[in-house]
Amino acid sequence: MASPSNGSVEGINEEAKYDLSSILRSADMDYLIRNNGDQVKIDNLKGKTVGLYFSASWCGPCQGFTPNLVEAYNELKQVDKFEVIFISADQDDESFNSYFSKMPWLAVPFSDTKTREKLDKTFSDDGIPHLVFLDYSGKLPRKAYE
Repeated sequence: MASPSNGSVEGINEEAKYDLSSILRSADMDYLIRNNGDQVKIDNLKGKTVGLYFSASWCGPCQGFTPNLVEAYNELKQVDKFEVIFISADQDDESFNSYFSKMPWLAVPFSDTKTREKLDKTFSDDGIPHLVFLDYSGKLPRKAYE
């Protein structure tokens, strides 16, 4: 997925110079959500390493992995330079809400289908669960592949 020589991410057009903000933002939404419904502006992620977590409530391996990710997240979040964003592959809002209620991190709103599909097409060609770490510029952090 990454080229060690330049840290670029496959599927991202280098000439478009994507950053995390443009990858996550849609014409209708410039925010992510917490499981309590609070909106968090995408710009609040500046300077953070972000894990894009592709998962779904119906996925058995996802059900097994999510609690481990919650534990790691709770430890890493204390540094405040780290965030996880859930990108759901659920089929309906009710399944999304039920599954997301167990997660302490942010999510792309289920209603933002365009952003979820764009992220899935760009980063999740390996099925789910799938976790991709990016810095705010939209590149894999150097230490991720060294």
